Amino acid sequence: MNSVKKRFYLFGILLTIIVTIGLIVQYIHLNRTITRNKKQSMDKSLEYLGYQINSSLRYHSQYTFVAAEFIALENWSEDEVRDYFNRLKANNPYIKSIYFGDKNNKLIISGDWIPPEGYDWLSRDWYVKALEYDGLAYSDVFLDAIDEKPIIAISKPVYNKDNEFLGVVACDISLEKIIEIVEATEVKDLGYSFLIDSAGNILAHPNYRYESGTEIVNINSISENIHSKLKETKTGEIEVELEGVLGRLFYLPIDNTDWIIGNFMSLEDLKRSEWDMVDMYATSLGTSLVIFAVFIYLQNKTIITPILKLDSDIRNINIEENIGYRVPVDSKDPFIELRTSINLALDKTQEFFEQTEQDREELMAQHEELMSSYNELAENIEQRKILEERLRDLSYRDQLTGLYNRRFFEEEINRLDDEKYLPISIIMADVNGLKLINDSFGHYVGDELLKSVSNIIKKGIRENDIACRLSGDEFVVILPNTSKEEAEKIIDRIKEMSFNRRLLRDKGIDIEISIAYGIGVKDKVDMDISQVIRKAEDYMYSRKLFEGPSMKSRTIDTMIDALYEKSQIEEIHSKRVAELCKEMGIALGWSEDKIEDLYIAGLFHDIGKIAVADEVLDKVGPYTSREWESMKKHPEIGYRILSTVNEMGQIAEYVLYHHERYDGLGYPRGLKGEEIPLVSRIIAIADAYEAMSSDRPHRKAFPSDIIIEELINNAGTQFDPELLNIFVEKVLNVKLAEA
Repeated sequence: MNSVKKRFYLFGILLTIIVTIGLIVQYIHLNRTITRNKKQSMDKSLEYLGYQINSSLRYHSQYTFVAAEFIALENWSEDEVRDYFNRLKANNPYIKSIYFGDKNNKLIISGDWIPPEGYDWLSRDWYVKALEYDGLAYSDVFLDAIDEKPIIAISKPVYNKDNEFLGVVACDISLEKIIEIVEATEVKDLGYSFLIDSAGNILAHPNYRYESGTEIVNINSISENIHSKLKETKTGEIEVELEGVLGRLFYLPIDNTDWIIGNFMSLEDLKRSEWDMVDMYATSLGTSLVIFAVFIYLQNKTIITPILKLDSDIRNINIEENIGYRVPVDSKDPFIELRTSINLALDKTQEFFEQTEQDREELMAQHEELMSSYNELAENIEQRKILEERLRDLSYRDQLTGLYNRRFFEEEINRLDDEKYLPISIIMADVNGLKLINDSFGHYVGDELLKSVSNIIKKGIRENDIACRLSGDEFVVILPNTSKEEAEKIIDRIKEMSFNRRLLRDKGIDIEISIAYGIGVKDKVDMDISQVIRKAEDYMYSRKLFEGPSMKSRTIDTMIDALYEKSQIEEIHSKRVAELCKEMGIALGWSEDKIEDLYIAGLFHDIGKIAVADEVLDKVGPYTSREWESMKKHPEIGYRILSTVNEMGQIAEYVLYHHERYDGLGYPRGLKGEEIPLVSRIIAIADAYEAMSSDRPHRKAFPSDIIIEELINNAGTQFDPELLNIFVEKVLNVKLAEA
């Protein structure tokens, strides 16, 4: 096993080296990817920002379109136009004013503003661009005549229905919405965005916030001749210096305008990821080394050590010297299922050896009996032939079930292993829960179960099929000239006959009959019949592992019902103890799951009494020493019953120790103090209190004050003193001072 450890550690070292190399390669690749992604993020941010600004401009432009459509109707007065403009302005807080300049040098404007003398709108940017584009136009930024804040004009030429030019209508739009869009657009931590018009005036920039009267800033003032560079290509990526910071500028035009949107990121920010990546990968490498160290430690603790312990326990198996040895099972062991399977195989081995020994003794006794009879009747030839035939038949028959035995099966399978009997099917059958039933109800009930199963199999097979009992709970059926499909039909017929079949129901036991099956088929001459049998047996065991636990769980329910049927006092006692345990769990502030486990343990704490004789269980007077020894076995019997079901393993342990005493004088193990599981200590208190507070055939219930005094007197000897105080004060609601 030391070589296994060395290989394991070598594997860990190699894995660490591989991961380290992988991290370095990944660092180089990821650093390049991050730089590329930053540039892609800048491009996508630009596209999204351009889309947002375009959407905002289209939204504001609809007011210019609506105003133009109204003017084009020509059926209006100046006051009607002014009122209409005012209503449009009221619907959009970003509109500063709406106005119309006709071809006759007349200006109609919303609001109260009156153009100064000599105001020539025919030379204004909004008028000139509308005629130049012959469509929707966006002016350069200019200061509002009223509040001196930067605005733009969205203008459009107006034509009547005969396509005659009437003039130009325009809306002055505040830049606040566009500035909000630019400022709200995130470029992660990569830089900032800005917007300029066709003249290079900055419309939006995080470092320039226009107030009333603030002078409009041109992009050339923060970077010399940059505007001409941007106008040359209108879209792309250049390295520039803005406000003394060297970096990369990504830019593109806004559709249908002369505006340009840009994203700027300093070279320091662009390359910052390299050192961040170095720190990150150094941290990752250190973390990986720590994780591998912890991994090796945990693997050694949770796998290597348990494997070595399992190897040691398996080496202790010696069937010849100690057939009752079982591999220790710990609920926290990672190989608990393997240990359980090994113990199951050891149980089957022990059953097989015991059954073989029993069969041998029976055969020897029968053989001696027949030989004696044979010698007495040797003179009569006819009688001798009858005896010889009977001896032969007995040597091939199982005495309990009347089916053929293993010897007959082995001879018959060799005889039938011939091409003329192909295909030949083998059905393996195993009775679920036989050991549990033998331990709980005795071998008499187990024998009755085997007889019932054998009768069901005999009725379910055909006349030429051969049924044999191989060992304690194992049967086999040979089906000559039978395909797999026909064999499955026979199994279905047997299952149907055993469905809802109960054993000893008239005696208040009501045991379910459950059988696991497996099929093997030889349909080719060169197939090994032993491998066919092995295949059927393997499939049967897999079904047994699947069906066995649920059957055992139902059998336990049957046992508790049988116990209650035997003694109504035990039923009342168990249910009252369970309720007291539940109240104790509530008093301790336990979770619902823990309280449920405590309740179940209290309900099943005396299930082992199913194996106690009725005359002992119902006895009124004192027990004899032999009867007392029988009664004291019920915690161990209950433990064996419950531990057959995986989900009840912990409950079984609580039941095993519920008669231990705090001073170590209890049974069955003589545990002391906190060596006794907490749940078992609670059951001990609830069990004693319920027994003293209930009527029994030989006495009446004790008064409450006598019971409490008795419990207190036994605190620290029979009972856990701290738990007893909680039980008296919070469950019985009695103050100890009063007691």
